[in-house]
This record gives sequence, C-alpha cells and structure tokens, in this order.
Amino acid sequence: MALNLKVPKILSIISSVLLLLGLLLGLVVFSQADSPEVKDLISEFYSTDPTIQANLEAEDLTFEEFQTGFISTMKGFISISLIATGIALLLNVIGVFIMKKAPRAAAVMFIIIGVLSILTVVIPALLITAGIMIFVKRSKHLNNENTIQA
Repeated sequence: MALNLKVPKILSIISSVLLLLGLLLGLVVFSQADSPEVKDLISEFYSTDPTIQANLEAEDLTFEEFQTGFISTMKGFISISLIATGIALLLNVIGVFIMKKAPRAAAVMFIIIGVLSILTVVIPALLITAGIMIFVKRSKHLNNENTIQA
C-alpha cells in the first residue's frame, strides 16, 4: 500500500506558485526602484515633513542625498528578500520532487521553510500544514504496515 501524498503535494505546489509570484513582484519593484516616479513619490511624502527637514539640516544633508540613501536602503532590503524568497522557492520545489522517495525529509523542509517565511502568513500555513500531514500520514502508514505484518 503506497503512501498517499496528494494533498500535501497540492499545498506545496500552491506555495511554490505564491513564492514565484512574490519573487517576480520583488524583481519588478527592484528594477523600478531608481525610476523618476519613485523619486517623485519620495519627494511628495518626505519633502514637506518637518521632522525629516530638521534631521536633514542637523546632519547637513541635501534632500537629493536623502533620496539616494533611501532608495539604496530600499533596494538592499528588497535584494535580501529576493534572495530569501529564491532559496525558499528552490527548497520547496526540491521538497515536491523528493516527497515520494523521502517523505520525512520533504516534511522537515516544508516545516523549516514555513517557519522561516512566517511573515508572509499564507505560505507558512500551507507548508507547515503539508509537512504535518506528511508526518501524520507516514506514521499511520507505518502503523498499518506493522499491523498487517504481525
């Protein structure tokens, strides 16, 4: 009797698609971070803020230097997020492919990816559920095999 892993596989594939969409969206945002529209948006938000103006005067910075620093910081955060999402996507796809041969390893990978991506809410719910389902189904499968052999 084979181990039925259809539902965990579907959950992990859905999370892979969501991770891929997040990765593509992050790439679009990263590529547009230096655009004039983003600079105009930053100017609109921060040019009239008295706190920002006071900090710029205290640190002897121009608003253009502030914009450049803001954009480079934003791109740094986005690049870290892109790397983490790419690694999670790669591990998730590997987990989908090794699920039949090594269900315990796939379950551990899904749970670890879910815990590490806890801020995204939906992806951890899918992956942690898939990992727990694999563990539960595997233990029931092993119990059934042991009772059949006895």
